[in-house]
Amino acid sequence: FTQGVFQGVGLWSLNSGDRFVFVVAGHVYSMKVDTYDVIDHGLLLNTTGQCFFCQADKYMLVQDGTNNAVILDEVAGVASIYSGTESVPAGYMMVFAHGRLHMVPSVIPSTTTDGRTSLVSGDITDPSDPSTCLQFTETEYLAEGGAHGLPAELGFIRGLGVFRNAATGTGLGQVVVLARNGVCAFDFSMYRDNWTSVALSQILFFNAGCTSPWSVLNVNDDLLYRGYDGWRTIRYTASQSSIASGSLSTLPLTTSVQSYMTDDAPYLDWASATLCDNRVFFTVGGKTGNQFQGLLSWDVAAAEYNGIQATGVFEG
Repeated sequence: FTQGVFQGVGLWSLNSGDRFVFVVAGHVYSMKVDTYDVIDHGLLLNTTGQCFFCQADKYMLVQDGTNNAVILDEVAGVASIYSGTESVPAGYMMVFAHGRLHMVPSVIPSTTTDGRTSLVSGDITDPSDPSTCLQFTETEYLAEGGAHGLPAELGFIRGLGVFRNAATGTGLGQVVVLARNGVCAFDFSMYRDNWTSVALSQILFFNAGCTSPWSVLNVNDDLLYRGYDGWRTIRYTASQSSIASGSLSTLPLTTSVQSYMTDDAPYLDWASATLCDNRVFFTVGGKTGNQFQGLLSWDVAAAEYNGIQATGVFEG
């Protein structure tokens, strides 16, 4: 590959097989997981800085926060740059839910206002023409403003996720927006014509905000993320924050292993997590160069085989 900064990777899953899409020094690559065949799609993005990845229907999108989105399509079994029309704005993190692409734009469309406190939503996917999910032509947004503003001053958006295993037509629930000073959720399962006349959003809790978009991880029907004081999940933190819990504090899940994370403070923007074999692995032990020296293992299935009544067991 091109020598330079590794800027991130995302999984592009199609019926023909899975591909890793990744960026090195601004070059966008796709690699088939089964054959390791690699295609260099060219120097298309900034040569430094983290990139953001999202699969929308059959398309793979890559953003760097500055340039136009890179969109990959598969034609006759070969990955290639999408050649059709699209109007995806430049931006940051993205999530595809309820047939629409939702994303944080660099600037709010048709303005020069910083978009990092807002969310924009694309057109609904037409099953007969999947490319409609790459259009941002529907303009009836919340409060007619061109973007969904956060319900309160929560700061810049630091991550996006979506609840799974919900009783909706897609199996997906609310789109969760994790900001610097709190977390809110948007219910995009209803018709877009109703978005301006209903309570589309709600605050889940204040404080306990997110630090890294690469830390947001689906674990069953919950969302895990890296907060400023440790690793948290949305449902656990929300239940602690509610009046019914009777608690005056909201502790992270990782209090018992905090000693492993004492060096992470300068590097929280790059923390990440993954799920494998019923274990969640977190990056810990930050060091110069935004690298991490270790992984923390959290066994989320421990209660199933040892009778421990807990959300999981940390294995060091």
